[in-house]
Amino acid sequence: MEIRNLTYKNNLKEINYNFDYKKIYGIIGNKENATILLEIIRGLKKQTSGSLEKNNLKVYMLFQDSENQLFCKTVKDDILYGLNQSEVDLSQIMDKINLDQSVLDKNYLDLSAGERRKIVIASMLAFDPDVILLDNFLNLLDFRSQKEFVKLLKELQFNEHKTVIVSDQNINLLYEIVDEVVVLENEIILSGNKYDVFANDELLVDLNIGIPDYIKFSNLAKTRKNIDLPYRDRITDIVKDVYDNV
Repeated sequence: MEIRNLTYKNNLKEINYNFDYKKIYGIIGNKENATILLEIIRGLKKQTSGSLEKNNLKVYMLFQDSENQLFCKTVKDDILYGLNQSEVDLSQIMDKINLDQSVLDKNYLDLSAGERRKIVIASMLAFDPDVILLDNFLNLLDFRSQKEFVKLLKELQFNEHKTVIVSDQNINLLYEIVDEVVVLENEIILSGNKYDVFANDELLVDLNIGIPDYIKFSNLAKTRKNIDLPYRDRITDIVKDVYDNV
């Protein structure tokens, strides 16, 4: 998916970027402009100028208020809304979101908040998109649901070659799951491998962007103990590195 010289009013200026398949991207920086960019990719807004080439990719977006898309009489109808039922394996989808199939005949209003958010995820899986956009959706999930969803995203990335683009204020969670990071204000300030991007901690602080705890810990180990620790995604890997260097 290729973006070239994309401009939107006063928010986005000359955005150029390629999103490759089978990667998870994080967009940090200006929250409003990140949302606008995702909405343009989804087709909800039209850029002022420039081009967006999606190459016939199917795009699905999960919003912060995605539960508003639930309105049918039954959960099953919500999941399959606008789709050919014969082409969707509901049993497989319910297994992926860890919900019993008995909820399919219920109304979404009879479900808990956590269950409704899982139904929104089920709707996305039923659509089977090539590109998944998440706009501050992760923060709506409780800790357990976050872990389940992150695991699901990784499976979709590696097993089904999905592209995922995430904008979220939870910088630690975002850091754990993404491969590439785009720092976006009115234009792209910085982009690349997440370890390289977050190594620019002074720039990110100047932009009022949080630094992941893993990065902070590695930097402290260097400045206070003169221990060079590689940037890691998991706390168990950091503990192992500390053990190996002490």
